[in-house]
Amino acid sequence: TITGSLFQGNFASGSGGAIYHTVGNLKIDGTSFLTSTAFRSGAIYAEGTITISKTKFSQNANYDDGGPHVITAKGTITITESEFTNNISQRGAGMAKLTGNILISDTKTANNDYGLEIDGTALLQRVSLGVVPFNNIDATTLMTSGSVQLIDSTVSGGTDFGGTLRNSGDLVVERTAFSGLAVFSAPIANSGTMHFISSLVSQSIGGFAVIVNNDNAVMTITNSTISGNTANNGGSDDSVISNGNNGTLTIANSTITGNEASSAITGDGILLNNSIVAGNVADFSGTPTTEIDGTLNPSSSNNVVGDPASAGGLTHGKNGNIIGVGGAGRLDIHTVLITTLGNNGGPTRTHALIPGSPAINAGSNALAVDFAKIPLAFDQRGMGFARIQNSTVDIGAFESNLTPPSTLTLTLDRTSVLEGSLPHIVATVSRSGSTASSLAVTIMSDSTEVSFPPTITIPAGKASTTFELQGVDDGIVDGTQTVIATVSASGFTSDSQSFTVIDTDATNGEGVLIFDDVSRTWRLGVPNGTGLNWFQTNPLPAATNGWQGFVGDFNGDGLLDGMALNMSNLRFNFYRNTGEGTLANPVPAGALSTNFTWDNFMVGDYDGNGRAEVMAQIVSTGLGQGAMRSQDSSGVSRFYVTLNTGYEELITGDFNGDGIDDVVGLFDNVTQTRSNIIPAISISTPVGRRFTSILGSGQFGQSVATGGLHNLTVGDWNGDGRDDIAVQNTNGQIFTATTIGDARINAPGAQNFVVSARSPRLDPATYSNLFVAGNFTNDAREDLMVLRDTNQLIAAISNVNTNSGDAIPDGSVEQHLEIWAEGVSNGEDIIVGDFNGDGLDDVVALGTTGVMSLSGGSEFSVGLNFGNVIGGAIGNINGAGAGRVI
Repeated sequence: TITGSLFQGNFASGSGGAIYHTVGNLKIDGTSFLTSTAFRSGAIYAEGTITISKTKFSQNANYDDGGPHVITAKGTITITESEFTNNISQRGAGMAKLTGNILISDTKTANNDYGLEIDGTALLQRVSLGVVPFNNIDATTLMTSGSVQLIDSTVSGGTDFGGTLRNSGDLVVERTAFSGLAVFSAPIANSGTMHFISSLVSQSIGGFAVIVNNDNAVMTITNSTISGNTANNGGSDDSVISNGNNGTLTIANSTITGNEASSAITGDGILLNNSIVAGNVADFSGTPTTEIDGTLNPSSSNNVVGDPASAGGLTHGKNGNIIGVGGAGRLDIHTVLITTLGNNGGPTRTHALIPGSPAINAGSNALAVDFAKIPLAFDQRGMGFARIQNSTVDIGAFESNLTPPSTLTLTLDRTSVLEGSLPHIVATVSRSGSTASSLAVTIMSDSTEVSFPPTITIPAGKASTTFELQGVDDGIVDGTQTVIATVSASGFTSDSQSFTVIDTDATNGEGVLIFDDVSRTWRLGVPNGTGLNWFQTNPLPAATNGWQGFVGDFNGDGLLDGMALNMSNLRFNFYRNTGEGTLANPVPAGALSTNFTWDNFMVGDYDGNGRAEVMAQIVSTGLGQGAMRSQDSSGVSRFYVTLNTGYEELITGDFNGDGIDDVVGLFDNVTQTRSNIIPAISISTPVGRRFTSILGSGQFGQSVATGGLHNLTVGDWNGDGRDDIAVQNTNGQIFTATTIGDARINAPGAQNFVVSARSPRLDPATYSNLFVAGNFTNDAREDLMVLRDTNQLIAAISNVNTNSGDAIPDGSVEQHLEIWAEGVSNGEDIIVGDFNGDGLDDVVALGTTGVMSLSGGSEFSVGLNFGNVIGGAIGNINGAGAGRVI
């Protein structure tokens, strides 16, 4: 025990300039260590149980360039009410390296060359941490590699070429303020697991970022404010918050505003809930910046994002998200919050919301949870400031007791309208608050593209009314235009919605991309108004097991591309669509392992990043059996789920309506009397998107093995935004299964399949071709189309059962046959797409020549023969799709 002592000017050639202790207990109280020096551990080297209280360490030094510290301690360590100032270390964490079980409280560090290194289980509470300039690449204020809690503390100051907080372990930061940090890289960097709770990062400067969640790391930011920081590396890729490759970053109930960088948030897959990302700037002049550079997790909900052009893929009005001004113009941050950080209570400063802020009561109570999914009791300010007031949580880190303003809400029944054609958009304007009196509403939009009433009135006693937006036929080819409609009224906040006006004067609709595995070539068909212009690639080399072609938007640019798989060596080649009517030369895109046998190939966007992937299943026995893996155009492989290898058929579709592709399969029961419908739904997990299988989701009353179920086809038959399926048995009877059954808790939006036989029977004697799906009529329901052997195009038009008095579930599908075209040669391949850009699907029949049949909503036009297909008749289509090609 050492009490009330002074160690000054001591020197050791080894470790511990003042004290070297290796056995037993060491207790130091009320003591000063000044100007002591050692080759390593300038002041103290100690092992065992070490207790330091009310002690000062100043101007101690060591000179080993291999990683020493002023204090090195191992064991059970307690430091209270002490001070570390002006200590010098050549390299390493410098001030102290502590290993073991550690408690530090009410302690200050300041003006040290380096900081504190923790390796163990530690609690740091009410500490003040800081460093000074030393221009050394390893300078760090706090480095953690164990299980550490930093609570009720401050971290400030320091200009160096290292960092302020570096975590490679498990770190919880709570009720702590970081300010005035300036580093070459990023002040806060996580390579492990970090939970940032009820804390503030302000007035700090980083190079490429202020906060970085490194590759494969996990970070949550909850109830926190990131404000007034700067990231500037002299380029265009700096950001305030950066998420690395395969990093898992969740931001909830937080406010990110007033920062200066090329973007506020960078990275893909970030989950953003109940948060404000707005009012950030690109430079000191206040130029608005990119708010989110990357694609957020599509389930991100109830956020205020200032810029619709950089909202991370979020859509205004979907999942409670408020994007810009009604999804159109950039939001003025002064209409959301007070832009100056204020002492509004609690240990850290916050941005208070202003009256009328769109963030008031606009959050989701269910999403107001911490990293352990425990509901938040308080906002960033802590005890005494309830997280939920006035029944609904506010968006952002600050919870107000303000009531939400009276608002107008504009909704549209569709997102596009044709020039001069039906159907028009039916718009509904709704008001909140009292309906005692009538309300005059002003409508504003682009009158050169759409016609609309300048004013409408919501009658007394009514909360809403409707009006129409009609596309104007301007007679010029100006392409599809994005138009904004805004509704406003005195005393109400306005609302806007954007939609597109499709140019019916234009000649270009969708095109086709086909892989012919006989000629081993790709054929690209570009629409020209009366048919298709063709482009053909050079043939691929012959392969013993042949080639498989896949069509999709593999690079996320909105155009159809091709992926070709050599079935002998399992190597992919990527054919990028140039957007100019051609395909670029193929480039390698990775390979599947030749150690396995692969089957059940599909194409879809299974992780929601806007880029299609090729999915396949390992069907060989042994290691990896049943694994579903995807390959993208950059050669990246992803694992999604392990499924039984006994599925009769698997197919891709969006079966829970979240905009991300899933898989559904048919699996015969043991007695082969029925076929089970088993979806595998893509969900967000801490390690990225994965599939979750949902058993007991429905079944067909016949099987694939004995009933001959075949031609499994996907389409939204009832127009509810969730895909359904259809099959056909040996006798030609069509069965549908719609996703209108009981909700399943396994995945958001998932419901059971309800099977119906209220579809036609296609007699095999005259229907030898398979049916295809498309939206051929003026509704949101997809239909079936088949080429009959009698050279007719026959449609099975979908309707929804609404007779609640019968025994058929409401919302299930009924289909009836209609003749839509005559004179289409049997044996030709038909491809569905919107080839004239009118919003309705059409059909192209391909043989030696091509014939296009355009939908008029109730029948096809007379077929347009647009001549020979380049390269001659297609030998065998092995991968085809319709979509945007230029």
